[in-house]
Amino acid sequence: MHKMYGVYYQAMVTRSECGFCVAILRSLGHVVFARTLDKEKSLFEFFLTEGTEPEFVDVAKWLEENGVLSCIKKMDNRLSFAGQEV
Repeated sequence: MHKMYGVYYQAMVTRSECGFCVAILRSLGHVVFARTLDKEKSLFEFFLTEGTEPEFVDVAKWLEENGVLSCIKKMDNRLSFAGQEV
């Protein structure tokens, strides 16, 4: 068996730009699933596949350059557990 967990990122979204950020990401069609992880901190998490990562990174960089995203971090998928096989 192999692990089937996708690529995982977290980033801060400028509070006034949350709707814009979500709209841009949804317009990409099935590239990324985004959701709020911490509403108070405006922290979002992004789930994607290895195949869609380059497109997501390009868009995330653009959003960062335009003040929508900050503190973008690629992290271990928080839904995976050490030693767990799917």
